[in-house]
Amino acid sequence: MMRLMPYTNWVSGTALLISFFVWLDFALPRQVSEEVVVEWHRTLNHHIMITDKGKMFYILYPQNLKFLREPELRVFKSQLFSFLDRIETKSGSYKLSNLPTVYQNFMFGPIVLLVLGLLGQFIPKGEAKFNQAIATVIFLLLNVVFIVRSVW
Repeated sequence: MMRLMPYTNWVSGTALLISFFVWLDFALPRQVSEEVVVEWHRTLNHHIMITDKGKMFYILYPQNLKFLREPELRVFKSQLFSFLDRIETKSGSYKLSNLPTVYQNFMFGPIVLLVLGLLGQFIPKGEAKFNQAIATVIFLLLNVVFIVRSVW
């Protein structure tokens, strides 16, 4: 534990840096691109919607009916990381916003990472700081995995 103690501030600083960029990306306005659905493929539990720009979106069965009627889409992505925020029909009559991204299903991750990073900066050296650094590393890895998954 004593050998790893100098790295605890580095871990907290990294957590603060990553959570800062995620929150900055969340606060910036979204990129909007207009696309047209050119192809549909059906699997057992969802449909794959392929657009004219080559993007693939996986949509569950009842939600795809709205997009079958209106194939022209507006796709909203974040500025820095290009996280998919929402998909809506061009007319705006239907919006699909329950997507597996950092800003939807995993929003608590960057919040917890921010809190753990702040705590790590203010807790004095000792066993509590080391335990907090372990928790921060775990949440840091979860956030990085989910960020990478959201981007690809």
